[in-house]
Amino acid sequence: MMTCSQDSILPKTIVDVVSSDANGATIAVSLTPSANEVLSSEKTTRLEFNITYRERKAVELKLEPTDVTDNVVYVMPDDDLNARIALGAERVKEMFTVTGAEELSEDDYSVNIQPYTAGEDEALFLITISLTNDDYCFKSKENTNATKTIIFTEKKPAPVSLISKESVTPVLSTDISDTNKDREAILKEYIKKNITIAPAPASDKEMCTDYDLDDIEYTTEYSDNGLPASMTAKVVLHPDDYAEDGYNYSLTFTPTWEIEADTTLALKADATLTPELRIPAADLSDNMAVTEALVNYMKNAFSIINGFEGCSVRITPTAMDGEQVQGEVNLILPEDGSNYYYLTKPGCIETLSFNAKVIGVSSATLALKDGMTLSPVIEVKETDDADTRFQKAMEYIDNAYTVENADCDYSIGIERRAEIDSGYAELILRVPDGYELSEDSVNTLIFNATYKVIYDYAKPEITKVTPAAETVGVNWSEVRGAEKYRVYYFADGKWTLAGERTETGMYVRNLTPGKKYGFAVKALLNGEWTDVTASDIVYATTLDVKPRIIETYDEEGVIGINWTEVYAAEKYRVYYYTDGKWALAGERTEEHMLVKGLTKGKKYGFAVKALVNGKWTDVTSSDIVYVTVSNIKPVITKTFTSGKGTVGLNWSAVNGAEKYRVYYFADGKWTYAGERTELGMYVRNLTSGKKYGFAVKAYVDGQFTDVTSSDIVYVTAE
Repeated sequence: MMTCSQDSILPKTIVDVVSSDANGATIAVSLTPSANEVLSSEKTTRLEFNITYRERKAVELKLEPTDVTDNVVYVMPDDDLNARIALGAERVKEMFTVTGAEELSEDDYSVNIQPYTAGEDEALFLITISLTNDDYCFKSKENTNATKTIIFTEKKPAPVSLISKESVTPVLSTDISDTNKDREAILKEYIKKNITIAPAPASDKEMCTDYDLDDIEYTTEYSDNGLPASMTAKVVLHPDDYAEDGYNYSLTFTPTWEIEADTTLALKADATLTPELRIPAADLSDNMAVTEALVNYMKNAFSIINGFEGCSVRITPTAMDGEQVQGEVNLILPEDGSNYYYLTKPGCIETLSFNAKVIGVSSATLALKDGMTLSPVIEVKETDDADTRFQKAMEYIDNAYTVENADCDYSIGIERRAEIDSGYAELILRVPDGYELSEDSVNTLIFNATYKVIYDYAKPEITKVTPAAETVGVNWSEVRGAEKYRVYYFADGKWTLAGERTETGMYVRNLTPGKKYGFAVKALLNGEWTDVTASDIVYATTLDVKPRIIETYDEEGVIGINWTEVYAAEKYRVYYYTDGKWALAGERTEEHMLVKGLTKGKKYGFAVKALVNGKWTDVTSSDIVYVTVSNIKPVITKTFTSGKGTVGLNWSAVNGAEKYRVYYFADGKWTYAGERTELGMYVRNLTSGKKYGFAVKAYVDGQFTDVTSSDIVYVTAE
């Protein structure tokens, strides 16, 4: 227990301070009166204090010197004392560091730097470590403070300037394979070669130290494309110098990069600059087809060597000159950027020029006609010599082949060999210069003809047929020794005997006009009838005795009529029947006529007469052909109600229509609703719940189209 006298409180009263437990957590303060004194019961004579103890953690912080030992600070001549002290404090801060603070945060302690004494030339600074967190205390205050003297030295002006011998916006070459660091080195090398430091005037030499290129630092800015966009060369002033107005201490160089690439066009191994273009002969007159063929060739004729992203080509046909067509393939490098462009290295090829010869490929081909053969048997007479027999063989050959797909001029060459027993002919299809035949074309046909000797008495040969309307005259060659002849005709799949004759001619009668017949003749020789082969049959078609309408067609209200030819007809008349009477439409010498001025939608009967031997042929009911003239009229395509008492209509357009009229039907009568040039209309003021019929007429060629029941559309109004 510790006691002390407090005379100032009560001169004759004793104050006792008592710790109530061993740790001193509770402390009681009481008043004890002296002898013969009594304390008032109304007074407080005892107080108890509860004390909590918190143990601080001891740390050992020390000020340690850094590698910075230079205590000279350069100041501007016009810096005042406060500015110099601030610079000095910054230098002192660099010269010391605090150790032992690993467990502490920056808020747990502070380093105070204060000038102890200060003047224009030097200042003494006191450095002290202070704890700012009550949870810590110093284990020892040794090395927690220090002093440092800072000497102030005034800077001198540096009157020097940077200048460049060459442009500060140079064009610099770089290979496409260079990295941007390589290009930065190229730019820096350019600057170093061209930049100089203009020395200070002689009168100012003593004011600053000398500068050289080693005193220059370089900083680079890059553009978004990664290329060095600029580089700034800046004089790093010596610590004891300062920059003075009017001098260039830095220069910025902004280059344009000339990026060289060894990109080149090259012909493929199987390509040539003077190709032959084979184009279908039918397309030779189509310049677009020719140029397209050239472009397609050029597309596949080259390759890009050492190409890179953004490279492309432009393929252009340039000229046509007869059988020649020219074109170019041009290498297109990527577009220029803001600070770069591309070019190819010397020796690289940027253009390939093509000069192509155009060859028309003809599809023309030699072909045998149906039923013909390359080994024909030619009938000849016993007395025919080799040349005569070969001429007969050539007559067969000339009719045995054809040239199909003839899309250009051509000629047929013949190599021949005539012998008494056989004939040889090789036909060669040839096309003009500038053309060639396609691989699929047959350019050669070889005929090997053999001869069959036909004696005069062998069998009759039809030499002439003369068709008429119901009769065909047949003439044939005489057969030596024949007793008589029989004439047959073929129709409807069967043969019919027409009659017998001893002479070499006959009229076959009672035939059907306009029908095709086959005719053959047999001879009775030595008691036997000669045979008939397919080559003996001769076909003829009988002529009509009167015209037959074989075709009608409608061309927007004009009826076209075609009819058969009538033997010996001088001319024809066309009639049409309507409203109970016939009308003459016109006369023609040909077998065709267009009948105009008819009423659309009306049915007409048509008939044709022929003037033969001064008389007009008759017309029967079976000769009449009926045609209804087309009625081109609008069709209602859509109806809809649109509010009370209103119906909307849309209809199809009629070619050549000037306007349209809309009608509606109700209560047994038609009412005109209105006229429009467009294809729709609202019909208003109708009775709700009532059913109406609607129809539309078009005004075409000076008249309105008609309306039939099938044209009417019914709608109930809302």
